[in-house]
Amino acid sequence: ALVERKSISVALHWRAVDPSDQAALQVQGRALVEPWVAAHPGFEILISVAILAGAVVLIMQALARGAYLMRLAENRLLAYTFATAKMADLETSLRQGEVPKLFGEFRNGLERFDWRVHADPEEDPRLERLTLTVEWRQGRDAYQSSVSLLRRLPVTAS
Repeated sequence: ALVERKSISVALHWRAVDPSDQAALQVQGRALVEPWVAAHPGFEILISVAILAGAVVLIMQALARGAYLMRLAENRLLAYTFATAKMADLETSLRQGEVPKLFGEFRNGLERFDWRVHADPEEDPRLERLTLTVEWRQGRDAYQSSVSLLRRLPVTAS
């Protein structure tokens, strides 16, 4: 440990001390200084910069997590909005007898969104369920959002 003399303060630097000894050093240092501070009104013991730095790290982590969650909410809304609009386009294309595109991708900043459409038969043979799924990665996590619609199959002459 290093004791630094200053014109109006004395600082005990303990960051270079082995981590297993830091807590004991802080307790001993405080025990030495507290009686003097109590006898001299107007003086105080200040919180360690390292403790403040630790608090700043916790605040920064909370802010980063908050930003991640805000970005996730934005991406979920974007995926849902895209899927809903694309499903409306798909329904229009099918009604007009066109062959629609059934997969693709789009980007929002750094995130890439992949989408695909698949059809599932229903119990009623005149119906099918179309589902459009949007998938993306945010950091190390994978997410997806899906929108489905039930449609009546066109009647074919036999």
